[in-house]
Amino acid sequence: MRYDFTCMSTLVIDMDDAEISALIHAAQSGSVGAFAEIVRCFQHDVRRAVTRHLGRMPDVDDVAQEVFVQAWQNLGTYQATGNLRAWLLGIARHRALDFLRRETVRRRRRDLLAEFAEADLLAARAEIPSDDAEDDQVMARLQACLDHLESRQRSLIERFYFEDESAESIAAELGRRPGTIRMMLLRIRTALRQCIERPGTSGSVQ
Repeated sequence: MRYDFTCMSTLVIDMDDAEISALIHAAQSGSVGAFAEIVRCFQHDVRRAVTRHLGRMPDVDDVAQEVFVQAWQNLGTYQATGNLRAWLLGIARHRALDFLRRETVRRRRRDLLAEFAEADLLAARAEIPSDDAEDDQVMARLQACLDHLESRQRSLIERFYFEDESAESIAAELGRRPGTIRMMLLRIRTALRQCIERPGTSGSVQ
């Protein structure tokens, strides 16, 4: 189920509580048309709520789509006596924050790949790919390789790259020298690079 937000992104449709309640009951009974009317009624509020969290990002419409897909999937659990607008905006907030969390992790993975490239650790790769499909493939291989690290190695990578902890703070906690932590990170990066570059890799880190 997908809706076009481009032509009606500023359209507001007023309905009274009885009309909305009737639409909810019809949608809960499986009426796609009734749910489409709910979308028409509340899409402006949902899109505005998503924009409030994401700003003017190109992903606003996609996240708004996710809101209504989730609403459709969970409509059977909605109590018709509740506030439908508040329920939808709650979903919108959750989906927007989840998107931001995913983007943060994605950006930090790209930073890790960028460090590979800057250190000339990725063979035959002078820069991070700009093509989205290729980018997604590299990201998927990186995630698979991260998942197959030993727990201590994975924790070190996550703390240093994804949680922004310094080598000094990690070293102090582990009773090591910062130089030792940096050397460990270098060895793990090398293993990840080899894993990513291995043809047909399934994420096995040697």
